[in-house]
Amino acid sequence: MKISAKSRNQVITSEAKQSLLERGLFRRLWLLAMTLTGWFSDTLSGTTKVTMSRKLLICSFLCLWVPFVAVTAVAKVLPEEVARLEANLTPLGAERAGNAAGTIPPWTGGITQPPPGYEPGSHHPDPYPDDTILFTITAANVAEYAAYLSEGQKALLAAYPDTWRMPVYPTRRSASYPDWVYAALKANALTAEVVVEGKGGVVNATITSPFPIPQSGVEVIWNHNLRWRGIYVARSNGSAAVTRLGNYGVILAEQEVGIPYGSPRITPFKEAYPNVMFATKSKIIQPELLSGEGSVIIEPLNQTDDPRKAWIYSKGLRRIVRLPYAAYDFPVPNTENLQTIDEVGLFNGPPDRFTWTLVGKREVYIPYNAYRLHSDSITIGTM
Repeated sequence: MKISAKSRNQVITSEAKQSLLERGLFRRLWLLAMTLTGWFSDTLSGTTKVTMSRKLLICSFLCLWVPFVAVTAVAKVLPEEVARLEANLTPLGAERAGNAAGTIPPWTGGITQPPPGYEPGSHHPDPYPDDTILFTITAANVAEYAAYLSEGQKALLAAYPDTWRMPVYPTRRSASYPDWVYAALKANALTAEVVVEGKGGVVNATITSPFPIPQSGVEVIWNHNLRWRGIYVARSNGSAAVTRLGNYGVILAEQEVGIPYGSPRITPFKEAYPNVMFATKSKIIQPELLSGEGSVIIEPLNQTDDPRKAWIYSKGLRRIVRLPYAAYDFPVPNTENLQTIDEVGLFNGPPDRFTWTLVGKREVYIPYNAYRLHSDSITIGTM
């Protein structure tokens, strides 16, 4: 989402005093964040800097075999099983081959080079400009495609029969990671273990998802929470809480995320704080009423003895406040209580309040490759 010095002889207005006070307090918040995330420059030296923009998602006909997911502490896979990651499975554990119907092609490595017109930090060009809609799923024909829809998708089609639809495009298995992430996946499969006591966690894993061949539902959840997302992310983000009447207000913020867990290098910070998964700082820049407010969050790997830490700067209080605990179903600020913290990014945080069951794989329609919806040429009316 999107987040001066005065001489002692100068007269400072009350408005200027408030601005200076807010900047000073927010600078303290930033210094705290940079103290805790000071590995950025060390981590990025000799590696690839990753810059991301938040993408709105369009439904593509990517019917990957998704592991549906429950809680036992099983870990470590036999070497002969791990060898499948270079044979019939992708490095992340998906089916490497296409499906019998031909609607899912085989995975052949994904996109490994930027498409024509790509510029770092800008909106990504669509690598598949000629793809057209194969068909559209609506409330009128939902029964025809029900076997490939999630319960949430079916509920949305039922709740908004006149406005909700799912345009389905050809499947493009474009996902790819650096080779050293693939190597980490293979190593994790042999060593990683789930910690189920307390809030839960993972040990003996690094860089990316710990269980490419999951043996339990909770392992699938940790695969999601620990997925490789780069090492350093700087982005602008826009969010809006839309009511049933269609009313909304856009909040723009500037964000930075440092992910020491995702780094292949053993930096001094990573050695000193091995339990830090990532740290993020966010500053609101619009609307004016909220401009200047911000937050810092430190996310640990194992939250039983070292729970998530969060601080906010409030313009109303004019001070930095440590949140007692920001997790689970605690409402996300500025969302009109329409979103809980553990819903951000699909799911995040400790998995201990749910029972996760691994029931197998099936083909489903999922949002993917939303380049057109993410384009800077699209308008709200077009959406």
